[in-house]
Amino acid sequence: MWPSLLSVVLVINELMASNVGEVMSPATNFDSWVELYNPTEQTIDLAGMYLSNDEQSLKMWRMPSGIGSVPAKGFKVVWLGSNDIIATQAPFKLDCDGGVVCLSDKSGQLITTLSYPKAMSRTAYARTTDGGEEWAWTASPTPGATNTTSSFATERLDPPVVSEGSRIISGTLNVKVDIPEGATLMYTTNGSVPTMHVADGPPQEPSWKNWVRNGDCEGEDATNFICRDGDGAGDVPRITDGVGVDGSRAAMVHAIENPVNDWDSQFFIYTPDHVWYAGDQYRFTMKVKADKPCYVSVQSHTTPGGYIHWSMLSGGYNITTKWQTIYYEGTITEEQAGSTGLQTIAFNLNGKAQDNNFYFDDIAWEQWFDPSTAMMESRKSEDGVFTVTKTINYVFRLFKEGYLPSVPVTRSFIKTDNKYTIPVVSIVGNERYFTDPEWGIDVKGTNGKAGNGSDDPVNWNMDWDRPVNFSYISPQDGMLFNQDVNICVSGGWSRGSTPRSMKLKANKVFDGQNHLDYSFFPQKPYIRNKALLLRNGGNDIWNNHARFTDVALATIIQRSGIDLDVQSFVQVAEYINGRFKGIVNLRETNNDKFVYANYGYDDEAIDMFENDTFKNGTKDAYRLLCQLAENSKDASTYEEVKRLLDIDEFVNYMAVELFLGNDDWPGNNVKAFRSQNDGRFRFICFDLDFVFNPWDRNTFNQVLDDYRGIRMISLFLNLLKNDGFRRKFIDTYCIVAGSVFEKERAAGIIDELVEMMHPMAEYDGLTPDDAGRKMKEMFQTRLDVMIERLRQYAPMQLSGVASKRVTLSSDTDGATLFINGVEVPYATFRGTLFAPFTFDTKAPAGYRFVGWRTASEGEYIACFEPLSTEEREAQGITPVCINEVSAANGIYVNEYFKRNDWIELYNTTDAAIDVEGMYLSDNLTKPKKYQITTQNTQQSIIPPHGFLIVWCDKFEPLLQYHASFKLDADGGDVILTAQDESWSNRLTYSQHKADETIGRYPDGTANVYVMNVPTIAKPNVTSSYVTEVSQPIGTDMRYLTADVAAALTVRYDAGRLMIHAMPTELVQVRVLSITGQSVMSFDFEPSPSNAEVPVGQLRGGVYIATVTDSQGHKATYKFIIR
Repeated sequence: MWPSLLSVVLVINELMASNVGEVMSPATNFDSWVELYNPTEQTIDLAGMYLSNDEQSLKMWRMPSGIGSVPAKGFKVVWLGSNDIIATQAPFKLDCDGGVVCLSDKSGQLITTLSYPKAMSRTAYARTTDGGEEWAWTASPTPGATNTTSSFATERLDPPVVSEGSRIISGTLNVKVDIPEGATLMYTTNGSVPTMHVADGPPQEPSWKNWVRNGDCEGEDATNFICRDGDGAGDVPRITDGVGVDGSRAAMVHAIENPVNDWDSQFFIYTPDHVWYAGDQYRFTMKVKADKPCYVSVQSHTTPGGYIHWSMLSGGYNITTKWQTIYYEGTITEEQAGSTGLQTIAFNLNGKAQDNNFYFDDIAWEQWFDPSTAMMESRKSEDGVFTVTKTINYVFRLFKEGYLPSVPVTRSFIKTDNKYTIPVVSIVGNERYFTDPEWGIDVKGTNGKAGNGSDDPVNWNMDWDRPVNFSYISPQDGMLFNQDVNICVSGGWSRGSTPRSMKLKANKVFDGQNHLDYSFFPQKPYIRNKALLLRNGGNDIWNNHARFTDVALATIIQRSGIDLDVQSFVQVAEYINGRFKGIVNLRETNNDKFVYANYGYDDEAIDMFENDTFKNGTKDAYRLLCQLAENSKDASTYEEVKRLLDIDEFVNYMAVELFLGNDDWPGNNVKAFRSQNDGRFRFICFDLDFVFNPWDRNTFNQVLDDYRGIRMISLFLNLLKNDGFRRKFIDTYCIVAGSVFEKERAAGIIDELVEMMHPMAEYDGLTPDDAGRKMKEMFQTRLDVMIERLRQYAPMQLSGVASKRVTLSSDTDGATLFINGVEVPYATFRGTLFAPFTFDTKAPAGYRFVGWRTASEGEYIACFEPLSTEEREAQGITPVCINEVSAANGIYVNEYFKRNDWIELYNTTDAAIDVEGMYLSDNLTKPKKYQITTQNTQQSIIPPHGFLIVWCDKFEPLLQYHASFKLDADGGDVILTAQDESWSNRLTYSQHKADETIGRYPDGTANVYVMNVPTIAKPNVTSSYVTEVSQPIGTDMRYLTADVAAALTVRYDAGRLMIHAMPTELVQVRVLSITGQSVMSFDFEPSPSNAEVPVGQLRGGVYIATVTDSQGHKATYKFIIR
C-alpha cells in the first residue's frame, strides 16, 4: 500500500539550484539540493526510490541503500551533483535555467513532481510553510529544517554601484558606494560574502591557536614533524620512542659527518593545514637537545625543502647536550613569507661536519587570533565612503526589508612596489575556501585523498569548486573584467607545487553567467571562454625552475600556422585575497571548455576522452575508428577513417609529439574530441614541459612500441600500414623538424619570449632564461637526431631509402610552397627529405611564378614576379578582396560576444590600404548597401597582406565594423566596391556548417573553397577536406577603372568595345585574357569622340580592355565573350 500512501505524504518542500557558497554538501562541494518533507507519523525509507529531472524518464537515478530516510514530521535533504565523490548524491544537478524534479517509488510510479523557475544565486525556492501551497524565494535557506523561520520575497535588490573598479594603487584612493533609500550597505574585507546576521553569544576574545597537532609527540600523528636524516631516504614524518623528555616520545634526526652543506640533515615543523603570511603574529616553543653541541640555523620554507628565506625565529641556536627550550614570539615578515606564504620552519642540523643525533619535543607553533581585527563578520557602512591606503579587498552587498539581498560586488585594491607591465589576476574569496583544514583547496588539510605523487591524503587532490570573485586588472587601465566564478585546483603531480595551478570556471549558478566575456588572449581575439587556467608551469618548475617551456613551444607551433590545437597564454601576476602568489601563465583550458571556445561545440554535443577515459559523450565513434584503422590498407576503409579522424591534424599532432620527445606522453596528457554531428576526432597538444626525452627514451622504438596498448598509439601504428598515410606522416615530420622547429627560427621566438617574460618573472624568481637556453641548445642538434630515429623505425619503411639535405625558400613574401603536397610553414624549409619528393608552389595574389633558382647544392628558391596593373585587372585581382565568409558562424564572437556572421577583407597589395568609404553588400543589384565608416572608433587601414573583419549583424559599431545586413545561411553573394566605384570584388558562397567557412586559397586568389578550418583574420589554410565553390562568370562585367576627369571611358556591348575619348587624342587599346596574355593591341585617333571597336572575333572567355590616352589617363573594363 506504500505507493498510494507515498503519493499523498511525501512533499518536495525546498530546493536550491544556485547554491553559491551557502550550504556545503557531504561531498564538500556546494551542490544543488532538494528537501523532502514527511508530514506523517511514520519514517519513510528512500532507498530504492527514484529521482529524475525528466518526466519522460522517471527512473533516471535509483537512490542507493545509504541514502537514508525521511523521519516522521521531519525533513531529508537529497543532494544532486558530485556523484563521482559520493554515491549517495544524484548524478545530475538541478538546472539553474529552471526545470522539473520528479520523485517516484520503488516501482517507478510517480509520487510527486515539481516544476521550478529560473534560479537566483544564493537563494532557495521554498514553500512558505512546510507542505503548504505557496512558494517563494528566500536568502536564508533551511535544508533539513522547517521553512517557517525563513523570510521570503519576490524581488531582489540591484547590485551596489561602486565608483572604482579593482585596480593597482600607489597612494590613497577614495571609493564611493551608492546606498539606495531604505537600503543597508554591508561589507567584508576577508573575502566572505556579507550578511545581516550578528554572531550569537558574547564577542569572541583574542586567543592563541596552535597549528601543531600532537605537539607532545605522545600520539601517533607525526604529520607536523618531518625528519631528513643526512644518510636517510628523504623526508619522513616520524616520532621515535624513548628519546623525548624524561624518556617519552620525540622526533629524532641523524646528522652526518661528511655533509655537502648545512642542510644535508634537517628537521621541519610543517603546518599543512595552515599557511602563514606576512603580518601574522605568532609564537613558537620547542624543547631540543643533541648528542654533541652544534649550531643550528633556521629558515622559512613553503613545504619542507621549499626554501624561502635564510632566517626564521632568531636565525639560529647553539644546541647543547641538555634539554633546552627555544621560545620566540614575533610577526611573520614579507621576506619570510615570500610570495606564496610559508608552512614550514626548517632547522639545518649540519652546522658542524660531525655525526650527531638531534631530539625535539613539546612543540607548539601558535597564531594570535583577534576577532576585532580579523574581520570575520560583516560590517555596516553608513555613508558608503571608503579610503584605501593599503592592499584590501571589499565585498559589498545591499539589504532591505521585504527584498532579497543583492548579489555581492567585489573590488580588489592592490598596493605594491612591483612595477607590473602585465595583467594582474586577483582572486577574492572566503579564506576558508583556501586554508581551512576541512574545506581548503590550497592546503594539505584533513579531508583529501592520496595521489598525484603524494602518498598522504591531501586536500589539493580533491575536485572541489569554490565560489570566488575574479578581477582582471591592467596596471595602466584598471579593471578590465570582473565576475564571480568557481575556482578549483588543476593539474597532476604539479598540484604539490605552490602556487598551485587553478581553473577559473564560469557557471550558470552565478545568475546565468556561464561565459567569461572578455578577450583574454591576443593570439585568439575572437573566441569566447567558459573557463581559464592559471598554470604554475607544470614539470618546468622542477626541470628548469621556470614556467616557460610549454608556453614557448605552444607559441612556436601557433606562429607556424599548422593545423594543431594548442593553448594560448598570457603572463600574469596572481593574487589570492590580496596575497601575491607568483608570476604565472593564464592559459586556455584543454578540456571541453577549450572545445567550446575554439569550435563552438557544447559539452553535451561532443565525444571527448582523456587518456582513453571518455569525459563527454560515448566511446562508440572512437571504438569504430580504431577498428577501421586495423584495415586501413584498404582504400575504401581508409576513406571511412578520414570521416572519423581529422587526418591532417592527427598527422601534425603525432609529428610534433614524436619530434619533441614528450616523456609525459602518451601514457598521460592525451585528449581528443569530435562533434557528435558527423565530426572528426581532433587531438589537443598540451603540457609540453617534459620534452626532449629527459629520460633518454627513444621516441619511436621505446615510446610507440611500449605503449601499443593505448588506443591512440595502436591507431597510429595501424594507419602507418596505409602507404598514403605513412608518406604523409614522413613528409609532415620532416617539415615539422625543418620548418616549424627550424633551429634559427625557434631560437628567435624563444629569445623574444625570454626578453618579454624575464622582467616580470623576476618578481617570483622563476625566470625563463635557463629554460630558453636549454631549448635552443636542444634545437641545435635535434633535427639530425630525430630524423635518424625516424629512419631507423621499421614501420616507416625507410631502410635503404635515399635522403637529401634540402633548403627551400621563396623570394616573395606570401608565396605558398609544398613538399609532396604538404604546405611548408613560412614557405621556408631547412632540413632532410626522403625520396621521392616534389616541390610545388602557389603565387601570392598579384604575382606569378617564374621558376626555381638553385643557389647551391640542395638549395631551391621559388621565384616570382609582380603582375602588371593590366594583368592584375585581367585576373580579377582587386586591391582589397572578400577573402573569407562565415554565414552560419558557430565559433567566433564579436565585441558583443555574439556568434554572428562575418566577412573577412584582405589587402592583396604590398602597401597599406584605407577601406574608409568602401561599400559592402549582399545584393549585387544594391552594391552600396553598407558603407565602411570608422566613426572615430575603428581602424580602417589594412596593412599590406593584412585582414579586416566586418560583422554582418546590424549591430551598432563600438570598436568593430558591423554591416547593416545579415548573410543568408543558404548561400548567396557578397560584393565589395571601391568608394569611387572604379572596381568591385565579388565572392559567391554556398551553404556551409557552423564550423566551416567559405574562403580563398591562397589568400586573395581566385580559387574559393568550403574550408573546415576557419581562420578569422589569419591566412587561410587548405586541408584534405576542402571542396571547391565555383564562382560565376557571366554576370561579372563591370568597370574596373574610369578616368572621368579626362572623359575617358570604355565598356563592352554586343561584341564591341564602346570607347569615349577626347577627339583627335591618340588612344592605345589593349585587350588581355584573364591569364594576362595580350590578345589585341593597337593605336587610333577617335573622331568623333565616341568609337566602336569590334572584338567579337575573340574566343569565348573573360577579358580586360584597357584604354590609355597620350596624357597617361586610363580606363579599364572587364567583359565576357560567350
